[in-house]
Amino acid sequence: MTLPIWPGIIVFASAFGTAAAQKGLTVGQAMGMSVFMFAGASQMVVIEVWQDTWSLATILGATAITAIVNSRSILMGAAVQPWIRGAPQWQNAVTLGLLTDANWLIGMRYHGQGGAIAASCSGRDSRSGLCGPPQRCRATSLGRWSANRSA
Repeated sequence: MTLPIWPGIIVFASAFGTAAAQKGLTVGQAMGMSVFMFAGASQMVVIEVWQDTWSLATILGATAITAIVNSRSILMGAAVQPWIRGAPQWQNAVTLGLLTDANWLIGMRYHGQGGAIAASCSGRDSRSGLCGPPQRCRATSLGRWSANRSA
């Protein structure tokens, strides 16, 4: 169902890998950010304010930027709440934890056509959520590698 978004994810992750390499992040740091942050726009914003030496103010600033950029997730989660209300709490946590702009949009359209919202929003039936981190790590590494080759 979300196969069309994979080229965009790969290009975005490669661009992030390139930006991370230009800022001097190691492969592990770049991959860690790709896996744990799970928010592409926030990754690009934080990479812009990346410092060699971090102070408490810099960490708090990066955290605030990430929270502001991702605050749209609150509204997306509220929009799917009526359809996930009856599911077990652990399943709702997984669904909302893997919610992205792309699979939210696909899930809302799918629900409008009579489909089940929870599976399509979380990526459990589309592989965008659960399989995304390994793919983003590969693409991040590719971007880092290409940045090092051109330097």
